[in-house]
Amino acid sequence: MRFNSLFDRCNQHGLLIAVRSLLLTANASQLRKRINSCSQMLLQPLNEEVVATRQMESATSGEIGGSAELSVGTTARAVAGGASKWTRRNAKEQTATSKYSSSKMQLLQALAPTLSTEISDAIEALGGQETGALLILDDFYFIPRNSQPDVLAYLHQVVRGTGVWLKIGAVEHRLNSFREGDPPAGLQPDQDAGLLRIDAALKEFQSTQNFLEGILEGISKVSSVTLDDLITHTGRQRLVMASGGVPRDYLNLTSKALAKATTRDSSSARPRNRINAEDVSEVAPSLLDQKQADLALDADPAKAESLRNRFNHVATFCTRRLKRNIFLVEATKLSEEQWGQEINALSELRFFHPVGSTTVQSSSARYVGVRYEAFALDLGAYVGSRVARNMKSIEYWTPVGAQELRAASLVYDPTTNVADKADDAPSKLAEVAEITEPQREQLPFPNATLFTEAT
Repeated sequence: MRFNSLFDRCNQHGLLIAVRSLLLTANASQLRKRINSCSQMLLQPLNEEVVATRQMESATSGEIGGSAELSVGTTARAVAGGASKWTRRNAKEQTATSKYSSSKMQLLQALAPTLSTEISDAIEALGGQETGALLILDDFYFIPRNSQPDVLAYLHQVVRGTGVWLKIGAVEHRLNSFREGDPPAGLQPDQDAGLLRIDAALKEFQSTQNFLEGILEGISKVSSVTLDDLITHTGRQRLVMASGGVPRDYLNLTSKALAKATTRDSSSARPRNRINAEDVSEVAPSLLDQKQADLALDADPAKAESLRNRFNHVATFCTRRLKRNIFLVEATKLSEEQWGQEINALSELRFFHPVGSTTVQSSSARYVGVRYEAFALDLGAYVGSRVARNMKSIEYWTPVGAQELRAASLVYDPTTNVADKADDAPSKLAEVAEITEPQREQLPFPNATLFTEAT
């Protein structure tokens, strides 16, 4: 287990900050020693061999003593006595050497009660549990997945009952917070900890737009600039779609689109210094480029290549067969099938954006009673290329768009039997070995595998 990483993070993010605050109190010298001892432990190896040496010498000691008494008559009395002590040491010394293994984990477990006590005292000195403290560990998925339950169990052991709250930030599909066993380890969602998804979703498009624009308005009003002055109506919708509801992406896209609007030539259709939909479309691919660069970090490195290929598979399905920005996946396949799990992972990495659940409107029995999850292809995957001219964006948040969302042709399933191909059946995509360079240049991941419709 990589408890080096754990305690390095704890040191960075503030597990010992509360303890350090007690340096302002009377027992500062003792606390410094304890903190230094904890800091030294961070430098210890996970496991090490310890050699203990003990020297011994033998010694013999004794005492010789005696007394005598003489009495004369009834009054005269004389008493004499004495004692002699002696020690004899052997010239030879004996040395005993032993070896044992020392585990850093054992030291950390032994340290946990001490840390808990010190933190409790610190919280009390700062105002008690009503004030409390918040420990935030971001990017938690960089800790190896198999070690995550043990790390969370240890943190919970240290801060439980101290008034400290834990906040763990991670990509959801990379988070392994709990492990069954005897005993179990970690934090079980909805039992030991609550799960809070902080990014707004495109399922509720209008409320998400209001949320994102509220953030932007709070920034722009400092300069006395209104949103209507800054962005056109269609530009505002395009920004929400391109961001996928993620505040960080929304603000980055707004900044880049404003830079584009500021430097381009002005016209009656596209006034300078005012963001429109075209400005957003021109900068959206740069956000996809960043996601591609982050893929190896945010995703499991062993699965990054398969995720790239899955994204190209779906992107080709949307842009070349459907010519739509939306696709549907049977809800159960997202957890039962490997390709469905890859779509879920890509959704959490913001390559696809979930837009809601729906049913398919079809007379075919295969769709009766089946729920589908709808996803929007990331805007950067098709705007700014030749395929964008033939793409039709489904405005799923409108009544008309909600109806278009139910088309059976939008269903994506790479395992569908090609022979069974009714007009409303989902298509099967087959891998193509040879493609032209212009085709490859239009791929979101040019170096990944291209797929096209099987015939």
